[in-house]
Amino acid sequence: FNFHCNNSYFDYRIGCRKPGMYKVVLDSDAGLFGGFGRIHHAA
Repeated sequence: FNFHCNNSYFDYRIGCRKPGMYKVVLDSDAGLFGGFGRIHHAA
């Protein structure tokens, strides 16, 4: 969760109603968007 232009937030949790595997569809921390690239999409 990194929608701030100067601050980088990590360990930000978002609750889910159903347990299971989820796929990243938008990674604002990706280098493509000027982020730090700390999200592992295969995890």
